[in-house]
Amino acid sequence: TEIVDATIKRDIVELLETVLLSKFSNLTRQEIEAMFLLSDIKQTRVYRDARQEGRQEGIQEGRQEGRQEGIQEGIQKGRQEGIQAGRQEGIQKGRQNEAKTLLLRLLSKRFGKLTDRQTFLISSLDVEELEELGEAFLDFTSLDDLDNWLAEK
Repeated sequence: TEIVDATIKRDIVELLETVLLSKFSNLTRQEIEAMFLLSDIKQTRVYRDARQEGRQEGIQEGRQEGRQEGIQEGIQKGRQEGIQAGRQEGIQKGRQNEAKTLLLRLLSKRFGKLTDRQTFLISSLDVEELEELGEAFLDFTSLDDLDNWLAEK
C-alpha cells in the first residue's frame, strides 16, 4: 500500500533516518541512504510498525474530531430547536392571553361583573376553547348561557 500524504511520508522518513543514524553512528546520512533503497526501507518491520502506528493515531484523531464536530452540531441544532419551540410557545401564550382578555371584557360589558368562578374557568381554557367560546358568546342571552357552556367543557 502506497502512502499518499506527503507529511506522513516525510515524518516516516525522518523517523527512519533518526533511527538509522543512531544505530550507524559511524556512517553519514548519505552513506546510510546509499545502503537502502526506499523500496527496501518499506519492507522493514520498523517502517511497517511506524506506518501502522501513524495510521492508528490518525484514526483516533479523526474519530475524536468527528465526535467533537458531532457534539457541536447537536448542541447547535438543539439550541435552534429550543429557540423555535420557545417562539411558538410564546406566540401561543400571547394568542391565549389576548383571546381571554377580549372575551372577559366582552362578557363583562354585555352581562356585568363575572363571578370569580366564571373568570377562573375562562382563564383556564386553551386557545381553541376560547375561540369556541367567542363564537358561542354571540348567541348568549344571559350569564346562565355562559355557565351552561362552561359546564359542558
